[in-house]
Amino acid sequence: MNLTSKRMMMAAACAGLCAFASMTFAGDPTKWWVSDSFEVADGGAADLPISQYKQTVTEIVGGGGATTTNFLWVADGLDASKIIATNSYIGQPFITNSGLRELVLELATEGSTLTRHVDGSSTGKAFTASAPVYVDTMIQFRPSEDTPTIGDDVKIAVYVNVNSNLVVYHGMDGADPTNSVFETEFINPDTWYRLTIEMTGYDEWTPACKVYLNKIQLSHANALEGGFFLTAGPGGTLNAVAFQGTGLVDDLAVADDSDAVSPAAVMLTVNIVGSGSVLTNGAAVANGGEVQSGTAIAPTPDDWHRLHGVTGTEASYDGETGIVTANPNAVDPSVTVTFTNVTGTLAMGGKDVSAEKLAAWATGKNTPALTEAQVSENGAAWYDEYLLNIAKNDGASTIAITSISVDATEATIELAASSAAVDFTASALNGTLNVYTTDNLGTAFTLVQTEYVTVTPGADGTATVKVPVAQGNFIKAVVE
Repeated sequence: MNLTSKRMMMAAACAGLCAFASMTFAGDPTKWWVSDSFEVADGGAADLPISQYKQTVTEIVGGGGATTTNFLWVADGLDASKIIATNSYIGQPFITNSGLRELVLELATEGSTLTRHVDGSSTGKAFTASAPVYVDTMIQFRPSEDTPTIGDDVKIAVYVNVNSNLVVYHGMDGADPTNSVFETEFINPDTWYRLTIEMTGYDEWTPACKVYLNKIQLSHANALEGGFFLTAGPGGTLNAVAFQGTGLVDDLAVADDSDAVSPAAVMLTVNIVGSGSVLTNGAAVANGGEVQSGTAIAPTPDDWHRLHGVTGTEASYDGETGIVTANPNAVDPSVTVTFTNVTGTLAMGGKDVSAEKLAAWATGKNTPALTEAQVSENGAAWYDEYLLNIAKNDGASTIAITSISVDATEATIELAASSAAVDFTASALNGTLNVYTTDNLGTAFTLVQTEYVTVTPGADGTATVKVPVAQGNFIKAVVE
């Protein structure tokens, strides 16, 4: 699979790469299909190769020696995974009810695959929408340096990419399987996480999974309604859980029930004010929709708008992580995400211009409307059109003096723009029509104060401008 030693990936043989969840429940033991604490009382020992954990050794009667059968953990290739002595996830409830946290599994698959069979047979454990199966563990991930190659029999896979984002590999409706990156889920390799996969169905005929991280259900734009991820591999049977790479694992369980998903989740209402959207891992949250407390949201303003702020009612918002959290005992927690029109100044062609005017020009004078990215990239080329408040074009937009007449006290000039769409009314321009004069072309032009200039807009991009003769012998007009 072209693996690196830094990748940690977990899979379910014939059922796919599976993640985990919290399953601390004291119920019917027949609901448990896997319960591996790695502790001494459960057959574990420090430095024990994982392939020897819970194996069955049978003495050969009469012939001496012994034979090993029923390998629940199967390592191949150069796998060096073993149980080690170290404290695990302090401060969290136990998953397997072992009561100890002294031994954990240290993964070192060395490019191979380490497989934990669900029941020691080839039949596996079937799952459906009405009878789900849960895979649950505590895990310390190690980032992957490249995108893993995943087999066709894999239903769902979970790993961490080079940017420390959680990634779920899953099926897509009518398309090839994909790797969905959770942009707001950053994984710390030194932190223990509960990773839960509910092997279930979108309906009774369509195998699917739900993924939970620390009891929070994850959703993504690639997921179906309800946060269901279609399985990539075929069938609705979980045969085994497989691991690749490095990392730490503790309290691995596969069962018919899980308290990671059974308690009622605390939900927050998301109110959106203004032009923008709220995303959680790429999936849009509707105005008035709900997210689970502890979810990271990403307020995303529309073009030419900005995030004004996020406020909470019986809830809080962390501006660094994006996580929204309901207050303890909150009755109706909510957050309000407010977007406003862009204000202040923005750069265009190396010049600072009014953000409000630039937004109005980009969206009101151009069809289709121009995006901020387009204006930023082409600002210098479109600067004149912005000043004249006309649609961008590929040619030069200019104004010219077409005639001039002079009497004893006043000079009258006629202006014409290269575009008939120009309106020289002061309020219609984004720039300002300024008049400059000089008595000698050998000296610099100086600005004529507006009280001495009269502008009368005409039709089809024309205007008449009158200036006292006393202001100078030579005249030029500029929109700037």
